[in-house]
Amino acid sequence: MFEGIKQKGNNIAVRQSIGALFCAFISWIWIFLNFAGYDPDKNVQRILIVSVVCTVVAVTAIVHLVRAVKANPLNDIEKFCKATSNPEAMMTRLNKTWNEGIRFNNLRFTILRMDSEYIICVVGRKANIIPLSDVFWAYKLTTITNGVTYGILRIILNNGERKSFKLEHRQADIDAVLTHISKNYPNVLMGYTDKMELVYRKDGVSGLKEYTLAMRSGIDLG
Repeated sequence: MFEGIKQKGNNIAVRQSIGALFCAFISWIWIFLNFAGYDPDKNVQRILIVSVVCTVVAVTAIVHLVRAVKANPLNDIEKFCKATSNPEAMMTRLNKTWNEGIRFNNLRFTILRMDSEYIICVVGRKANIIPLSDVFWAYKLTTITNGVTYGILRIILNNGERKSFKLEHRQADIDAVLTHISKNYPNVLMGYTDKMELVYRKDGVSGLKEYTLAMRSGIDLG
């Protein structure tokens, strides 16, 4: 089930852990080369300070590595399924989304799969499961970080929860997701304006519903 999902979650964390362990190893080598021939009575304080710092770095890296190995986006999916009336059936249903749904695998840090009912988005070691029936508002934003253009997919659920996914150089992918949502759930609010954001921040989903209904009826709420 969910082929490749755990590996995706571990890759980034494992690389970070290996880097941290490498830094700690270099630090210990540096200690050895610099203090092996020193008089310990004269350099004990300096050696102690550097050793403590390097030990903390090494322990932190090991803890992070253990967490990376144990971390599994599948845990989030299992948690989601257990909250439903039929966990086994939901697990099978989401597995179908993962294996047979529309795929966006060529994103830098994100895997996104979707079908007519669900979106599964894996970012790092975390899996987000979004039932399309729970989506109230969806839109795209663009941001530039360190000269790199990112598209941001934002989804607001009926309970007011906001989901944001940053996708590098993937404006067309976000457009495809939004088109897919609109096609299957035409009542979902699409698009973005500053006024909509202000209403949402002030009055939540209920306020934004009233605002959009008024706008569609030609009533200007200012």
